[in-house]
Amino acid sequence: MTSAITIILTSLVIGYFLKTIGRWKSTSAKILNEYVIDIAFPALVFSSLPNFLKTQGMRTQDLLFPLAPWILIFIAILFFMGLHKLKLINKAQCALLVCTCGFANTSFIGFPMLEGLMGKDIIPLAVILDVFGTFLAFTFIGIIWITWQSAGKKPSLKLLGMRLIKFPPFLALLFSFPLSMISVPEALQLCFVRIGQTLVPVAMVAVGLQLDLNLSFLKKEWKPLLFGMGFRLILAPFFFMFLYAEVFGVTGRSLELVVLEMSMAPMITSSILAMEADLEPRLGALCLGLGIPLSLVTVPYVQSLFF
Repeated sequence: MTSAITIILTSLVIGYFLKTIGRWKSTSAKILNEYVIDIAFPALVFSSLPNFLKTQGMRTQDLLFPLAPWILIFIAILFFMGLHKLKLINKAQCALLVCTCGFANTSFIGFPMLEGLMGKDIIPLAVILDVFGTFLAFTFIGIIWITWQSAGKKPSLKLLGMRLIKFPPFLALLFSFPLSMISVPEALQLCFVRIGQTLVPVAMVAVGLQLDLNLSFLKKEWKPLLFGMGFRLILAPFFFMFLYAEVFGVTGRSLELVVLEMSMAPMITSSILAMEADLEPRLGALCLGLGIPLSLVTVPYVQSLFF
């Protein structure tokens, strides 16, 4: 867990430092964001999903794990739209907070933290939750939400379909199923792995480039930031602890897995896409820049509190 956290924090600091000294501009983040979405993320999917489908498959009892991220995004939509109706946040802030705080970072931060907190044997179940939960929920609900909010009106089914079909990670997901039925050449598989490994550092450098920590901006945006971090890091784990323990009757390490995964920092990819759609990009970068280091403290605390 230590090495993964070091990469995350170091990349974030590098991006912020390069912008601060004027070496790179915040607009450079657009190119890095496009690389993450169009190249690194699909490569990561190809490096893991086909092999998972081939060796693990899906069991009926595993369906409760990927259900959690789907519940999370719908709860987030209700929560932040409620705050907007109460005029506690504006429409753009609502749209952004659903994307940043409605999806947990269940893989890039979740996997290394879970391995450190629960052991390597929990990772296969975490993969099920991430691939069939967070990834699919984001691919469908997340893209629909971003398209709707950035367009300013409800998008047509044709527009939604075109956005989904043209979204590289979604295409990677579709092609992963036939790839799971054949043997991928070792050299090609290695390419997928190496390129996929660049996602976190490149994405975090991009976030660092967009991070604005000046006091005037923090003073202006403290309210939506507080609502977002409160939902993502505090309310979500309490909600899922109650739902899965009391309603679904889940116990033991399975319960611990769900609660900890739903306690993770904001999802990098959904936040980047929201910022690319010009949905409060400075607030989005701030949510990532503060949410990720904060989660390194809050997730272990949630574990000690409930388990």
